[in-house]
Amino acid sequence: MKAEHRIGTVGGGMDQAAECLSQVHNHYLPMAVCRLEKLQSGSALHISFNPLRCESVSLPSHCIFVVADSMERKNKAASNDFNSRVVEGRISTALLAKGLGIEKWKDMKTLKDVQEESSFTLEKLIEKVLK
Repeated sequence: MKAEHRIGTVGGGMDQAAECLSQVHNHYLPMAVCRLEKLQSGSALHISFNPLRCESVSLPSHCIFVVADSMERKNKAASNDFNSRVVEGRISTALLAKGLGIEKWKDMKTLKDVQEESSFTLEKLIEKVLK
């Protein structure tokens, strides 16, 4: 993450966490962080931050993942696209929180913050946004 920040992107740690935590059985990270010994077929890692933790979650049997490489290379240091998405996400979070009447709307950075502060389920938040 520090390397990405040095080139000017406001990136998080999901890519790095997925890479490291998927290797937990090879002792890259302490088992205390991750509640699994080996990822089973038909499951995925659910990664959370603050504090960093992960757990194996079962996927529906009909679930299909497509991994594709567009072969299009992006120089993150040469554009502001990535940072714009981060800012857009934070603005939409603040607008939603303010619209819901949350007093601390200026402190909200993620939709998870809004969901926890409002005590709404994800379905209820989606319903509010679509109105």
